[in-house]
Amino acid sequence: MKSPRLHYAWVTVVLAVLVVFASLGLGRFAYSAVLPAMQAGLGFDNTAAGALASANLVGYLALAALSGALASQIGPRRVIAAGLALVGVGLLGTGLARTYPEALLWRVVTGAGSGASNVPAMGLLAAWFAPRRRGFAAGIGVAGSSVALILVGPLCPALVAAGGAAGWRWCWFLFGALALAVAALVASALLFGFTAWSVPAIMAAACGDLLGPRLAPAALGFITLFFGVGQALGPAVAGYLADARGSFAPGYLTGAVAMLAGAAGALALRDRRAQS
Repeated sequence: MKSPRLHYAWVTVVLAVLVVFASLGLGRFAYSAVLPAMQAGLGFDNTAAGALASANLVGYLALAALSGALASQIGPRRVIAAGLALVGVGLLGTGLARTYPEALLWRVVTGAGSGASNVPAMGLLAAWFAPRRRGFAAGIGVAGSSVALILVGPLCPALVAAGGAAGWRWCWFLFGALALAVAALVASALLFGFTAWSVPAIMAAACGDLLGPRLAPAALGFITLFFGVGQALGPAVAGYLADARGSFAPGYLTGAVAMLAGAAGALALRDRRAQS
C-alpha cells in the first residue's frame, strides 16, 4: 500500500504562517517591543511614536488594496516575495534611521510590504482549501503573528541590553534578516524565472567567443540538440519520480543537481581570446 502523502495545501499553510510571522508579527506588532529604546535613541515623544505606528498602517492599507489585483495579474508568489523583500528592506532601514523622518519613511515602506505580502498569502489559503476547511487553515495562518510576539518578547530586551545605545537597531536588523529569509522561500520560482532563460543567450555568446563568428551557428545548433534531449526526457523522468516517491520533490532535486553540475562545467570554459 502507498503511504499517505502530504497535500500541497498544507505546505501553503506553513508558508502562510511564515508570511504572517514576517509581515505582521515582525513588520507591525514587534514595533512596541523596540519602541522605548528607539524613543530614547532618536529622541522623539509619544505623539511621534504614535505617528510611526500610523505611518505603518498607511503603507499597509495602500498596498493591501492593490496586492489582490496584482496577485491575480502576475501571480501571488511574485507579489508575496516582493512584499516580503520590501518588509525586510523597510525593517533594515528602520534600524539604520538616524533621524525621525527617516524612521517615518521606513515604517511606511515596511507597512506597504506587509500589505503586499499578507493579503495574497491569506488568499492562497482560500484557493487551496475547500469551504469547510478554509476557516481552520486561515486560523493556523494568522497564528504566525502570535509566534512572532512570543519570540520577540524575550529576545528584544536581551538584544537591547547587550547592544547598549544601539541595541534597538540590532532588533530591527534581526527582524529584517528574518523577513528576507522568509522572502527567499516563495522567491525560488522567481529566481528561476530570472535566471533560467538567460542560459541560451549566454551559450550563444560563449559559442562566438570560443569558436568565432563563422563556426558559432554550427556550435549553437550542436548545443541545442542536447538542450532538446533534456527537455524531452525531463518531464517523463520527473513524472516517474513523482509517481514512484509520491512527491514532486525528487524531480526538483534532480533538476537542481543537474543545474549545479552544468554550472560547475561552465566554470571550466575558457575564452578563446584569453587562450590566444
